[in-house]
Amino acid sequence: MTGALPRILIVDDDADTCELMPIWLELEGERYDVTTRRSFFEASKLIASRPFDLYIFDYAMPETNAAEFCRMLRRVDPKTPIVIYSALARNIAGQSAIDSGADLYLEKPNDLESIARVVKGLLHRPVVPQYLPPPNLQFRRRHAPRSIL
Repeated sequence: MTGALPRILIVDDDADTCELMPIWLELEGERYDVTTRRSFFEASKLIASRPFDLYIFDYAMPETNAAEFCRMLRRVDPKTPIVIYSALARNIAGQSAIDSGADLYLEKPNDLESIARVVKGLLHRPVVPQYLPPPNLQFRRRHAPRSIL
């Protein structure tokens, strides 16, 4: 992201959101290269051709939900931050979003300030190396930890 503007892809089937979200983000004082798409089909073609620094997806979309798309995306891009937002109840969509590999789930309606803060935080967070165990290993706690007192 050095030198170039951070690239953000917003996918939402609502035309107003696609039109206004880039303006909202810019009004909060940061500059971004924002691209919007109204379907995951359109987004997948775009993602295959150019990298992004952050994805923002509406959960409920006509062709599939954002959690399913996130799972597919994580197979080819395990590191780019993903934010999923929705008007659906948090205990349903929120858990599904996080389980699918999203970094954050936001409930609608969201105020502009909180979305801008989330975007800025995710784009400027330090990259922390992660250890991922081989898929066939499962780590289980065999015993409850003993009290140190």
